[in-house]
Amino acid sequence: IEPGGRRIGVRFFTKSGGAIPSPLAEVTIREVGIGPDTALELADNQDLYRDFYSLCCAIADRVQIEKQTVPVAVARTLASWAALIRRKSLLSQERQTGLLGELLFLRRAARSLGWNAAAHAWLGPDTEEHDFALSSVDAEVKSTTREQRIHQIGSLTQLRPKAGRTLQLVSVQLTQAGESSDAFSLATTVASVLASAGRVGPAMAELIRDQIRRQGWEDED
Repeated sequence: IEPGGRRIGVRFFTKSGGAIPSPLAEVTIREVGIGPDTALELADNQDLYRDFYSLCCAIADRVQIEKQTVPVAVARTLASWAALIRRKSLLSQERQTGLLGELLFLRRAARSLGWNAAAHAWLGPDTEEHDFALSSVDAEVKSTTREQRIHQIGSLTQLRPKAGRTLQLVSVQLTQAGESSDAFSLATTVASVLASAGRVGPAMAELIRDQIRRQGWEDED
């Protein structure tokens, strides 16, 4: 604690040495000389003393009790705090609509081809390929909630067939169903698809879950 409480911090005397870049604007990390020794110092200014003290204690526990090196303890503590306060962000309405359309097509393809073939054919939007690469054709799935089947494309290559392949454009039109007994949501569709694929085997469900996650969906959604 500096005189007058200008700064508080924690110093670790460690053999590993080397300063660590601070990922936090309010925390400085530097090497300081203490007599003949060198310590790694984490310090904070006045506004966040209480919270910073808790952060220092968490790092110290990892170093002293769990015997982690200082760089590892700092990195893991910051990562755990970041995960704790991570803000929940849902997919945009447009991406929810797109994911729902692809899941509906995936389920339809699985009925004809089986889950193994359908799941491995699903490439998703994160590649330069089309959404589905089936054995005989490629499929680009476009979904809309408009009253007319008007779709938006991200690039012209989405509608360009690959050499020697036939490309089919699949148009999915969704509408509000209210309290209808036939109504379904993206969440119930995700659960239904994973349950059906899970009957084939856990690995199959995990393959599809990974594809859904790469599109921004999390199980808690």
